[in-house]
Amino acid sequence: MLFWNREAREARQFITETLDDIVSILDECTAALNDLRFRAGTVLRPRLAQGDIQKVETVIQQAGENLSACRKTLPLLQEFVRSGRLSHEGFRSVKPLLLHEDEDSRQVSFDTAPQAARWLAERALEFARYVKETQIPWLEEALNYVRESASSSDELVEEANSARQEALQHLRELQSRHPQLRFSFSEELAEEMERLWNQLQDALKRRVYSEIQDIAGRVKQTAEAVVASAEEALAFYRDPNEKLMEGRAFLDRLEQEYRRAELELPDVFFESRRALENAASEAESPEPNWDEAMRLYNTASGLAQEAAALLEEGH
Repeated sequence: MLFWNREAREARQFITETLDDIVSILDECTAALNDLRFRAGTVLRPRLAQGDIQKVETVIQQAGENLSACRKTLPLLQEFVRSGRLSHEGFRSVKPLLLHEDEDSRQVSFDTAPQAARWLAERALEFARYVKETQIPWLEEALNYVRESASSSDELVEEANSARQEALQHLRELQSRHPQLRFSFSEELAEEMERLWNQLQDALKRRVYSEIQDIAGRVKQTAEAVVASAEEALAFYRDPNEKLMEGRAFLDRLEQEYRRAELELPDVFFESRRALENAASEAESPEPNWDEAMRLYNTASGLAQEAAALLEEGH
């Protein structure tokens, strides 16, 4: 009897000290979870992909269930502190809610009410802390990531569309001012840019932000290439000798840099030189096909840039 009294006294003391922590954590987590539920359901849901919605909703539901299980222990623990008695029926109804995934309910049994009550308090505190320290932070991080990614993606999409519109407008203006010319290389890039733009619209519908950011960057990069290649082709048309000399000088310097680095010249280097010489042959012919000559010059320039990038990478 003396042992039981000491066990009961120690259990009641532990539970008394623990109850305040449990209630405080439950109140804090309930408010945080309600806020997160609101943000996920009304503010960020339009920006969440379906898979992300399911993940967030699952964690919100699990956190809510954990808090509910902890709250169900409170009247049982409070009654034990007051009277030293623990409702057997109440314990049996709450115990399954506080088991770990790998625990068998039949293996969780106690010889005395103080032992069972202490286990309830320990598990309620553990589950409440899990919500506070693991599930709430995960939800905060997930929703913050969505918000930041969506905001960043919005800016990137806006920049990509602006660059796209400017590139298309620039190409139209050049074609209008020079109806005798075709900027076929730039036109092909513009077609690729539009294909990427369509892919971006699909990614926006699916709200896959990593994909949105990647494709938006490629749209902008291609738009810049449309403008640069068109201007480059026009400059070649106006003064082919000057541009051919610049191109040959660039390739000569690039070859020397490869030699100094003791690296083998890549295939794209030789392809660039061939394309440049073919552009020269076409431009110097009695009746040059300027569309073809300009296209070859653009091709040579693009390949030379590839070769230069490979050198920077150490290839």
